[in-house]
Amino acid sequence: MNFTAIDFETAKPSRASVCAVGLLEYQDGEKVEEFYRLLKPWDEQFDPWHTSIHGITYEDVEDADAFDVLWEEELEHRLLDKLVVAHHASFDMSVLRHALDVYDIPYPEITYNCTVNIAKKTWGGLLNYKLHTVAEHLSIIFSHHYALEDARASAEVFMHAWKQHEAVSLEVFLEKTNLTNGKKKAGGYWICVKKVDTFFYDLSVIKRNGRRLFFPPVRIDDAAEASSSNRLTHPLYHLERWLRKKALSCLH
Repeated sequence: MNFTAIDFETAKPSRASVCAVGLLEYQDGEKVEEFYRLLKPWDEQFDPWHTSIHGITYEDVEDADAFDVLWEEELEHRLLDKLVVAHHASFDMSVLRHALDVYDIPYPEITYNCTVNIAKKTWGGLLNYKLHTVAEHLSIIFSHHYALEDARASAEVFMHAWKQHEAVSLEVFLEKTNLTNGKKKAGGYWICVKKVDTFFYDLSVIKRNGRRLFFPPVRIDDAAEASSSNRLTHPLYHLERWLRKKALSCLH
C-alpha cells in the first residue's frame, strides 16, 4: 500500500501554533522517506504545559522556518494527492487546516484516514485507543510526543490493521473496516467517518470561517439518535461540539 503518515506538535492550545512535523512516506508497504522539521509558530509563543509534553521551546525554533515557508518548500509536494494517515487525524488535519488559514493558503487535495478509528474497527476491547495503548498491544516501541516517532507508530498501526484484514487494496480495506476516507480540498474538506447504508440528508452545506465542510450523507433517524445511549458510536458524535450542533440543526 502507498501512504504517508504524519504527526504535528503545537506550541500551545491554538491549532495554528504548529512547532514540529514528522512525516514518513511508504510505497508498497516499504518506507521510502522520513521527514522531520521544527517550525516557528506564527505568534512565536509557547505554553509551558505543551513544552512539558514534547520538550520543544522557543529557543529550539527561533531560527526555524515559519509554516508558510516550509509548506511551499517542503510539505505541500509531500502531501498533495496522497493518502495521509494519523492517529487522531481530526487533530492533525485541524492543525494543518488552521495553519493554512493563518497564512491564507488554499487547502490542497489530500485524502486521509485516522488510525484511532482503524484500530477500533480492528482490535476491539482495548482499554482505550490512545497511541501508546494501541502500540503496546501491537508491540510497537516508540518515543511518544516526538512527531517523527508518533508518525512512525501510526504508520505501523495502519500496516498491522491492513495485514489483519488481509486487504489487497484500499477499497477492500475500507469495506472491511466500514470506514470512509476524509478529504481536504480547495475551499473545504470532507471528514472521515463510519459509513452509513442509507441516507436522507446531505450536510455538505455547513461552513466555518468561509470554508465549506463536506460530509457523507447522513440518515435523519441516525441524527435523531445522536444524544441516545449509543452516542459515542454515532457518525456525527466524534465532531467538535459546535459542528455537531450545527449539523444536527440542519436535520430538523
